[in-house]
Amino acid sequence: MDDDYVRGSFRAEVQEDITFGQLKLSIDYMLDDPGLQRLLTQGKVSYVTHVECSLVGYRQIFSSKNAHEDVTIDAGNLTNEVEISTYIVATENIQGYHNEQFNVGFGKDASFDIWKGGILAIGPEYTIDINRDGKNYDKMADILAIAVDEGNPGDVWVDSEGDCLRLFVSRDLFNVYHRHKASDRYMMIQTFFVPAIMEVLMDMKEVDKDSDEGMDSYRWYGVFKKLLEQNGIDIEDIQLGTGSSKKNVGRLAQQIFKYPLLHAMDELERAERDGGDDE
Repeated sequence: MDDDYVRGSFRAEVQEDITFGQLKLSIDYMLDDPGLQRLLTQGKVSYVTHVECSLVGYRQIFSSKNAHEDVTIDAGNLTNEVEISTYIVATENIQGYHNEQFNVGFGKDASFDIWKGGILAIGPEYTIDINRDGKNYDKMADILAIAVDEGNPGDVWVDSEGDCLRLFVSRDLFNVYHRHKASDRYMMIQTFFVPAIMEVLMDMKEVDKDSDEGMDSYRWYGVFKKLLEQNGIDIEDIQLGTGSSKKNVGRLAQQIFKYPLLHAMDELERAERDGGDDE
């Protein structure tokens, strides 16, 4: 735990995985100290994991009352080494904190006032090299564009013949997209681009290589191929239709855009809250 205690232990095991541009941490906290465990049960302390990437100034704290926590971070916010520290931290002011396992150097029956946010125990630290060098892929904005098809006002279709995929929509839909792309970014991604990418993934799966007219020479094809391979998926493994497999086109499209449906629901709830505040 640390030198403040003569017995007991606080450990945390952190497993990491990087898939589709997301760093996923699986954290298991293990506490063996009756005094701290009692405070945890009372809700006066919590487990805390501090994630920092000093090179880009990223710092984030994740707090949990549970012995297990899953954390997901956009890997685009990180680079090179990421430092992870674990603690037990007070969630409120604690008057006269005493622990039977205190180091004798504190004196008999020693007690302390702990302020909210104070650290009561220090767990292990980890350093993760997310190894982005050589694994970067072009931004989606570089290979995806939305354009107007004046001749077919009711149609939505994808032009895949070129280095950039172009989603053609009516003028009205085009205007809706640009009005909302900043305030409702994920809703726009879910509405416009997820279906388009599902269609593109199906084309990549079904293409007849003998009659392929150069699809694999386009920039967008190389980007998606590389992204899939980095996550252990060959184009031939893409699964069409329904199903729960992570190789299903629907799930792949969600992962490629970092789960826009989930974030779109957050945007809707935020809009409802803001609308209620205006009434």
